[in-house]
Amino acid sequence: MMMFQRAKRLMAVAILVSACAPAISNSIESPVLTPTLSPSQQVEQATSTPIATKEASVAPTVAVPASLQPLIDTAIADLSERLSIDATQITVVGFSAEVWPDASLGCPEPGVQYAQVLTEGYRIQLKVSDRVYDYHGGGTRGPFLCEE
Repeated sequence: MMMFQRAKRLMAVAILVSACAPAISNSIESPVLTPTLSPSQQVEQATSTPIATKEASVAPTVAVPASLQPLIDTAIADLSERLSIDATQITVVGFSAEVWPDASLGCPEPGVQYAQVLTEGYRIQLKVSDRVYDYHGGGTRGPFLCEE
């Protein structure tokens, strides 16, 4: 019985103390967080700028966010080296944010097993003469030529 009365007194003191405590001020500033955006979010939210590669002097045909320009540059450099041509002969004809159905990034290799998880990424389409080359990327993997 004595413990019950002691508990009642402690509870009463706690209520009185909390009622008399000063109100919490909203003057505490929250830190500003800069989110890391996925490629698909960058495509949706960023202001598009025309593609202009360092090497190429061709007129851009597609607009992509400036933050994604390094991906385009990497794909152009790779295709230029593969075909042994000047980068000015390569035209960007497409760029899209993708959600790949698995870790193969839309370009599975026969006999290879991939994690079955949705993976955010992108597709870059480059044109040389009359042929279009698809580059895929996403997750931690940069752009690579998808030869289906």
